[in-house]
Amino acid sequence: MAGSDTPPDRSRPHAPPRPLHPGRLRARDRRGRRVLRAGSWLGIVWILIAGISSNMAWYYLRKARADRAADHESTGAAG
Repeated sequence: MAGSDTPPDRSRPHAPPRPLHPGRLRARDRRGRRVLRAGSWLGIVWILIAGISSNMAWYYLRKARADRAADHESTGAAG
């Protein structure tokens, strides 16, 4: 409330600080800004390449099946 002269409630204790994981200490530069390490970038690129290659594999697999089915229909081959 604006204009209220009551102090904030300090009867409840604050939450204890979270213990710092050693990896968290290395993930910040000297100014305290968050930075991504080279391993993080490598992981991101790896996932992107894996996703693209998987999508390409499925695309060409389905295309080959559709082409084979179209060839069977056009030649009238059974089975």
